[in-house]
Amino acid sequence: MSIDTAKAKLQKEAKGDLLTEAIAGHLAEIMDDELAALVDRPDYTAGEMGRFVIGKARKQLNSRNGGLPDEVVYGYATDYYHASRDEIKKTLAGAGTAKVSTTPKTPKTETKTPKTVAKKSETVTKSADPVIKPTKKAKSVAEGQLSLFDLMGGFGDA
Repeated sequence: MSIDTAKAKLQKEAKGDLLTEAIAGHLAEIMDDELAALVDRPDYTAGEMGRFVIGKARKQLNSRNGGLPDEVVYGYATDYYHASRDEIKKTLAGAGTAKVSTTPKTPKTETKTPKTVAKKSETVTKSADPVIKPTKKAKSVAEGQLSLFDLMGGFGDA
């Protein structure tokens, strides 16, 4: 089998799944005759390879949230094509049934209907109480105390 047919098979099978598409793109870049022969086997698919990679990643992360370097993920993908069917089934069985979101999350925009506010027919009346403003008290200067202006020497004299 040729490298071109293996690349075409990978790209065709990976359509629609972002994770699998990314891994398939990397595998197409590093494709050689040995990998092409492994990819071209009918019982090995890109979709199953994606699930295998997720299963291996979950095992590595102990089923916790986290991330792995690209090189590790690409290594899991090549491991899939070198693994036996029994090893693949074992990994897929341990992968669980939870789905992994591979699409980037976009914030949801909610369309809100404008709320009509009922206007109050009541009018607010101002109270007739006069507002009392505080007045400043004049500070008294103690006898014999100089002010700042006295010290400056005649600037205030005209």
